[in-house]
Amino acid sequence: MKGKRTSLFIREFLRNKEAYVQQMWKEYRRFCLKNGYRPPSRQSFGNYVWMLRKLGLIELARKEKGLKGTTRHYYRLNPEKIEDEAWNDPVKALGLRK
Repeated sequence: MKGKRTSLFIREFLRNKEAYVQQMWKEYRRFCLKNGYRPPSRQSFGNYVWMLRKLGLIELARKEKGLKGTTRHYYRLNPEKIEDEAWNDPVKALGLRK
């Protein structure tokens, strides 16, 4: 695959660790820029994380106090859904596209 779907990147990124959204987005942004792709906005990336969580592909691992009174939400893969077909097109899997 020349490019990498956002959802598949997230799956690979979380394969053996937990991470919060900003951490995943920064790494995906680096990947896109390095490979000549336009990276998604932080908000768009956050929407993908929301979709993956809604589909049960990822789950909240823990919460941690972040900077300036914010809370970081760390996510991990749902081990029962690592090979789920929804990873290939979460938008379609949620019924948001035909």
